[in-house]
Amino acid sequence: MVPGRAGERPISRRRSAPRGGGPVSLNVVALAGSPRARSFTHRLLEAFLEGMGEGVTVERFDVRDLTVNPCRGCFSCWFTTPGRCSQHDDFPRVAAGLARADAIILAAPLYFDGLPGPVKTLLDRCVCLVEPYFSVDPDGRSVHRSRRVIVGGSPPAAVLISTCGFPEPVNFTPLEGHFRAICRNASWVDGGNLLVPGAGALDPAGCRQEVLDLAARAGRELATGRRIPASIQERMRGPWVDPELARQGMNHFFAERLRREAPPGD
Repeated sequence: MVPGRAGERPISRRRSAPRGGGPVSLNVVALAGSPRARSFTHRLLEAFLEGMGEGVTVERFDVRDLTVNPCRGCFSCWFTTPGRCSQHDDFPRVAAGLARADAIILAAPLYFDGLPGPVKTLLDRCVCLVEPYFSVDPDGRSVHRSRRVIVGGSPPAAVLISTCGFPEPVNFTPLEGHFRAICRNASWVDGGNLLVPGAGALDPAGCRQEVLDLAARAGRELATGRRIPASIQERMRGPWVDPELARQGMNHFFAERLRREAPPGD
């Protein structure tokens, strides 16, 4: 565990190769974006990181434990102190990790067709990692250039890990588009995704372990090839359970919970 400043909560964890295990070949930053500490999204992330093996250094930031204020839109990070945000919270530590990462893993559940609010707030602050000047990408679109790439650094690979309750993979379409745009604008290389629909029905369907094993395989592939193979990405999308059975099962679960937790007299 990497401690924060005096009196603050720790905000990151590191894992590195054991002594005698050879040089560290990959620096990985994992952004754990679920508001729930024991979520299945975080379990997927852990399986993915374990699959990457011991030849990596992993720095994990649990967004739920960070103090990251919204971007003020003051552009101090562009003009007054280029590359450095004027706010004094936990974000500068995250920014430092992102700036040196060979791979960035963003793990967050699908919330209202997008990212959970605290994750989006953190990503908004990444404006300090790009310069103000307009440039053009290979597709002819206007972008800001990454400060890291400008000075000759290699762009990091980026992976999206997400889960949702609805059983159809099409529910991830808005988030997929958003993630591709983030990669384009941040000068990250899209390394693929692991998108798991119907996550709440995996246990009854008996396929939870297969999903975790796939996540570990994906981690190994990223560590060696900087991209998750399309075959693993497609398999992760399922279908893991019949949509109608998933709806029936989840509705039964919701009805039982409402019955147990309803206030007396309701």
